[in-house]
Amino acid sequence: MRNKKAFSVVEIILVIVIIGLIGAVGWVFWSNSQNIKNANTSTNKNNQPELKSYNADSGKLGFKFGFQYPTNWKIEEKYADKLEAWKHQLELSLYDPNNEIKINYTIYFGNGFGGGCNPDATEIISKGKVQSINNLGKVQNIKWLDGPSRLYEIIYTKNETVTYADTHISPYYDGPEIAVGDDFCAISFHSLLTPPEITRSIDNMELGAAITSSLILNALQSDNESMKPSISVNDVVVARNSETYKEAVNILLSTTYSKL
Repeated sequence: MRNKKAFSVVEIILVIVIIGLIGAVGWVFWSNSQNIKNANTSTNKNNQPELKSYNADSGKLGFKFGFQYPTNWKIEEKYADKLEAWKHQLELSLYDPNNEIKINYTIYFGNGFGGGCNPDATEIISKGKVQSINNLGKVQNIKWLDGPSRLYEIIYTKNETVTYADTHISPYYDGPEIAVGDDFCAISFHSLLTPPEITRSIDNMELGAAITSSLILNALQSDNESMKPSISVNDVVVARNSETYKEAVNILLSTTYSKL
């Protein structure tokens, strides 16, 4: 009887010890996982660039325009000397530290339609006429992203070769959705629709500011900003997976416009 009682006590002690060991091991694993998680969080925060605000000179433009961008990106801007219809009022470019990507912003006063495509206008897009030609081929694929500004990523191809790749903000577009197979010139002015609340008087004409912004992958573009020969769709997709490209997209998505 004593042996049975003694054995029972030993069993209880062993169970307590085992539970204690399991708890201690579990706590060590949990503690290590928390330390790793905290280290990763700290690393991610350190890797994220600091942001600063860009605000254009609203006195020169007549409306507010701005965006957020990493502090290590370079900005170049050029304002027109005077306000004129159909003239660029602001030309602004951003460059990443490694000069892999360039963002162009252009603001001018006009109705937002026109261009160098020939022959004469053959299609109606939303509020105005545009011209249609198969100069740069057809839309291969398109992806829309939403933020303060609406953005689309688009790739044009001709004979299975990429002719142009563009990432563009289009916050005021209210026409038909761009679709695979659309002609380049028929949609090239989707993003130039005039914001109705942003107007200025030029020689007694009320004109809106046509605001465009495009992102250029320098590594894939030739000097005239068309695609280099033999660029594949996969080349563009790979380039768009880079962290620098993602930073650029966030800049575009953060773009805002408003009246004074």
